[in-house]
Parts: sequence; structure tokens; C-alpha cells
Amino acid sequence: SILRHYTFDGRLSDEQDAVSNATELQAFHATSGASRVATYDATSACAIGRCVALDGATALIDGAPPTLGATSRSVSLWFKQDATNANPVGLFAYGTESGTGRLFELYLYLGLLCVRTVPTSLCAPSGSAYTLGAWTHASASYRSSTRLLSLYQNGSLVASETLTNPLDTRATDGAVRVGAGLSALSAPLDGAIDDLALWDGVLSDEEIAALVTDRASALNAAGNALSPPPPRSP
Repeated sequence: SILRHYTFDGRLSDEQDAVSNATELQAFHATSGASRVATYDATSACAIGRCVALDGATALIDGAPPTLGATSRSVSLWFKQDATNANPVGLFAYGTESGTGRLFELYLYLGLLCVRTVPTSLCAPSGSAYTLGAWTHASASYRSSTRLLSLYQNGSLVASETLTNPLDTRATDGAVRVGAGLSALSAPLDGAIDDLALWDGVLSDEEIAALVTDRASALNAAGNALSPPPPRSP
């Protein structure tokens, strides 16, 4: 089932928690830590509705972590990177780097989409680079019964690996972070993020492909660029 859904349509609320707002995200200044007002792009520039804009420098968004433990999970989001960075660029993360299997993170590195836990990093192959300045759909899943970690780009499976150790992310490990990673070496995203969702189960290949298909025609009609799908495996 879906645990959290952030549409970023002018707010940081979780659409699955409209009553208590316990999982609402907060915007901070990356350097000072002071609260700030999140910036949103107009509907015409976003993947779905409005989207949260990130400046690659001071914008930081985080919130309460999910209590997934060792269970299966899937994450899905749209991103647009407007400027390159030599360091890893975080998209979505929660957990900690201080324990095996205690991290779950989507990030970008040298034009490639990646997913990371501890100690495993899994990236799309070199021929699957996304397009700078264009919207790209990213999704990752973890199946607890087989320890299979899978990475999807624009609805296509681009990488998978069976982990030696299971994931074990805990509510006490650290906050959810959007548009930045948890590593001291990572850089914040210069671009935008839209329609972030988290499930406590594994989405099928068909369900992930549908998340992209449903939006591709609308993006094209609005004049927004969409990264081409990665090449199919031979």
C-alpha cells in the first residue's frame, strides 16, 4: 500500500496524512538551518501539477522518516536537473550511513541515475544517461524475501542486484530528505522534484511503467522535455 504521497502542488503535505500532518515535510536553509518557505514552479513547467523548485545551494527539505524496518518498499518520483555537478546529487533519502542496510537513497552521479544502501551502490549503465533539463521518472524497489534491489528509469528496469545483507531502515536513523543526500560528499539538486511517493511493497514492472505512460503525453503537450527511455537490453 502507499505510505506517503507528496504532490508538491504548492505545499509540502503528505496526501496520505491529511489529518495529523505528522509526515509533512519542512523546508530549511541548508547552511543556517533556519526555516524557509519552499519555492514552487508553475504548472506548465512541472511533470504533474506544480512542483518544488530547488536551487542547488541553500534549499533543503526533510521530514519524519518512515518505519519500514526490513520490509519491502518502492519509491517513485519525477526529477529535472538543470545544472551538472561533479559530486553525487541527492534526490530522496532516509536512514543513516552508519550501519549495514540502514540507508535507502536515490541519487544522480555524472549523468546517471543510482540507488544506494550501505554498502551497495547501483547505477544505470553508461548508455542510459538522462537528459539535463528534461523531466525523468525515477523509481527503485527492494523485495525483502529475496533481497533484490531494482532501479527503474522512465519506466524501464536499468539495474538490479541481490544484496548480501537485508535492508533495515529504522525510524530513529534519520529524517527523510528530498533534493539532497545524506552523505557529506553529496550535493543538493539544482532543478525540481515532483510527485514523490513511497510504498511498503514492491511495485510491478507494469505498475512502474504506467506511472510514466500516464504523464508522457501531458508533458509533451505542455512543451516540457522528457528524457528518452533508456536503451533496451539485448
